[in-house]
Amino acid sequence: MEQEYNILLKISSEIYDLYNQNDINKLKKLIEEENKIYEQYNPEQLTEIINYIYYLNGEKTLNYLYEYEIPLYNNKKRIIIERIINKLTNHINRSFLKEKESEFPIKDVLLLDNNTILVAENTDYSFSELYNKIITQVEIKYLYFVMDNDKLDNEKKKEIFLNDLFINPFLEEKLLKPIVNFADFVKEEDNLYNGLWDNIKETYNEYLEYQCKEIALHNIDRMLSEIDIYNPQNTIARSLYLRAVFNYLTNEQIEDIYNNYNEEFREINNLFGDEYIRFSFNSISKDKEEIEKIKTR
Repeated sequence: MEQEYNILLKISSEIYDLYNQNDINKLKKLIEEENKIYEQYNPEQLTEIINYIYYLNGEKTLNYLYEYEIPLYNNKKRIIIERIINKLTNHINRSFLKEKESEFPIKDVLLLDNNTILVAENTDYSFSELYNKIITQVEIKYLYFVMDNDKLDNEKKKEIFLNDLFINPFLEEKLLKPIVNFADFVKEEDNLYNGLWDNIKETYNEYLEYQCKEIALHNIDRMLSEIDIYNPQNTIARSLYLRAVFNYLTNEQIEDIYNNYNEEFREINNLFGDEYIRFSFNSISKDKEEIEKIKTR
């Protein structure tokens, strides 16, 4: 596995370096070469490489941060590892479409926009494409808020944007363009839900609600902790992710989180974080109105 991992590490590092050279055509060609490398492995081999990565780096260490947090710290090695893990899991899912026989069971499949989407989790290491696309929608909303925010400096915006694209294959496919208009992607996001079979829409809603609640609670804890006490730009960025997930929750669900925040005793190590958590709660109505205006233009 060492040889395979080093090959993926090398080409991922080259792609990372190209991300800052403003040559999209060259970058896309290298990504095509990268995909060909992944496609030569079967699901079992891809899974073995993931296990090897966790063995080398420690599973607890790699899972310490949620994926959306990783771009905030601009740690090249950690970001590259996350890209490799995501590419591996992505190709594990898609390899099921090519191999009819596999030791991993396919639990449920549906067709969507001429692509086969695996609805159920297939292995311990990979969510279905549907789940990944749901999270990608949240990420796009977050990036929209990031780029539209006047409290983040341009360097931080660039860092978040490029790192997010780099580690998320679905974002990379959508947003790796010379000109990006986030409003267009926000406007089109309902197409995914509207194109689902009726019996799958419940799965979509349940997963989206669960993930947004979990991320909100996790993010609130991190904003109050010491993790970004000397990095106010990260605290602001976290508040924007909080606002992104709030956009997918009902007023009742957000009220429950708000009441819990006010009533439960919490150790506040970052007063700036507390300020921006409260600002996020106060921005909900405005944010939802803004998103609704984009979708109805």
